[in-house]
Amino acid sequence: MKSILIAGFALTAILAIACSETAEEGIQESTNPTEVVSVNGLFDTGIPFVGEMPTPVASSMEATPVPTIAPEPAPTPSALPPDTYSPTPEEIQVWERLTVDPREVGDKLLVETDHYKVNYRISNRQVSVLVKAPPFEESKTAAEEWFVSQGLSPQSLCVIVRINFVPSQEVMDSGYEFQAEDSVPTGCDVPNS
Repeated sequence: MKSILIAGFALTAILAIACSETAEEGIQESTNPTEVVSVNGLFDTGIPFVGEMPTPVASSMEATPVPTIAPEPAPTPSALPPDTYSPTPEEIQVWERLTVDPREVGDKLLVETDHYKVNYRISNRQVSVLVKAPPFEESKTAAEEWFVSQGLSPQSLCVIVRINFVPSQEVMDSGYEFQAEDSVPTGCDVPNS
């Protein structure tokens, strides 16, 4: 990533130098606004420009001070409902760190314990959490706490990526009855099917 940024800055500097030299040397000035003007330079197409060249006009308006209004403090992330929460740049970086993978398809195992297994599905950018051990609620909470321990807030789990919780056969055999709200992180809206 750093090499791309450095290359971008270097290209920008080269273009700026080339354009400033071209601007000083390559424009033939004209006093007639409809005369053909030739611009030779970095982006010269060989096609002359015909038309009126705009002339700068000095503004007689003076700057008017704009009254400032003190903004209200933003609510803390934990006070925001999931549908209005935007992940912080740090949370996005955490998510990118967790899911970086050169492959375009397949699954990436993020973590596996005795209670849950978290897989990232690369091709559709979704997370599947297999809740392996009963009781479902405790294992689901443990998986959500793992995400938080990585640097994600509970609210970001609702918006940063789609996370699906799925009970294992062992959990289902323990008498657990699956509910739609159990398929998403705690506090998140259940998507319409």
